[in-house]
Amino acid sequence: MLYYLEPIALALKSHICQNTGCLACELGVLFYTLDVSDDKITDIDSFIQAFEQQPAAKYQDWQLYERHHDKKDYLQLPQSLLTFLLRHLHEEILRPPQPTSAIYLTFGSKVGHRTTCATCNQTWYNKPSINLTYTLDYPRESNAKITFVDLLKKTMQAENTTRHILCNRCGNYTPCQDKAVLESLPYILQLNCGMSASDSEFWANQVTIHKEENHKSCPAGKNCNNSECKLSHGFEQSSWLPLNFHIKAPNEQGALQFARVYTTIRRTLQFTCSSTNCALLSP
Repeated sequence: MLYYLEPIALALKSHICQNTGCLACELGVLFYTLDVSDDKITDIDSFIQAFEQQPAAKYQDWQLYERHHDKKDYLQLPQSLLTFLLRHLHEEILRPPQPTSAIYLTFGSKVGHRTTCATCNQTWYNKPSINLTYTLDYPRESNAKITFVDLLKKTMQAENTTRHILCNRCGNYTPCQDKAVLESLPYILQLNCGMSASDSEFWANQVTIHKEENHKSCPAGKNCNNSECKLSHGFEQSSWLPLNFHIKAPNEQGALQFARVYTTIRRTLQFTCSSTNCALLSP
């Protein structure tokens, strides 16, 4: 996938450093070899050896050779590998003094956290961090009714009750409400879908619910302006995944606004999906 994203491929092919086992260097050489190979088989042993020497790969027991495949979960492996690679390549490209990386410009978004004390309601904002992937936050009940857009919104603006934190205002160790606050949208939004047994059951239930509701038509049809309307408008497909939708860039409070395809919005993302990893591509 990274080879076909031109900004990332160019950044990796131009990356030069003196670090032993640098994955950015190895991928750069591999991508250059693919450019001149004329569709011939390319040797990737050098990259695999460098990858498997990484501390994270040893800790997770990631082995890419075929003899190890019978031990791996095919659904979870590509997601965890891609998450690791994006983070690791971002850090390696930044090692020579660089203001940013092609990985961040393609997949990155800045996410801060607004924390509220449960005792005195004091709110403070934590320094934003870089997020390169999002893992879908499924409901606890697999038969819970939810649209894919609402699931994505819940994932990107996650709210959790954190552990006990010392509040500077009231001086108590108290559970706090933590909410993710996005400062920017990425060019490509990378989603990990999980796809464990319970996740697969959730998807199957949503498809069933969606097909049942698609038989109910909205009286307004394509002229419906109700963003919360769950009825059919004459252009939905049978899949639970939407044909298209829009996300408006965060406002001053970090809130995202989601809408169906026919709503006009300035900053949008276009939706595409594969089996275990999804992407939202900016037009």
